[in-house]
Amino acid sequence: DRMVQKRGEVRTTVNLNRTTINWRVFSERRTDRTTADGDPLPTDEIQGAAFRFDWRFGARTSVNFNADIAEVDGIQNGDFWRAGVGFVYSLTSRVTLAFNMQHIEQNGAVGGFGGGGGTGGNGAGFDVDRATLTIGMQL
Repeated sequence: DRMVQKRGEVRTTVNLNRTTINWRVFSERRTDRTTADGDPLPTDEIQGAAFRFDWRFGARTSVNFNADIAEVDGIQNGDFWRAGVGFVYSLTSRVTLAFNMQHIEQNGAVGGFGGGGGTGGNGAGFDVDRATLTIGMQL
């Protein structure tokens, strides 16, 4: 596939003593799309927003809340949203332990997903609840 991609994005971060707030909004347009065989594809337009709130409530412990949403119109139509909460504990200055819970929902074939199963069994979306536990190390 070949395409011309134009993207505009505005983002900001507010850092307070124990709190960090991030947000961003974006708009993207993909034009002049063709397949590998040279067949033309329709233009894609994507708009979205994201928000994240981090609060360090202890010397080694923090909690975060996040949400994302995106809408796609074009060859793939649909919307995507995600919301979650996470907890991070610093084991050492270079090692962290994190636990995250998220709900993710997609309607339509956004980003090439949605090919199997999906909400209502129509093959055009999904609905997921997930929990992750990770150990991170800074080298």
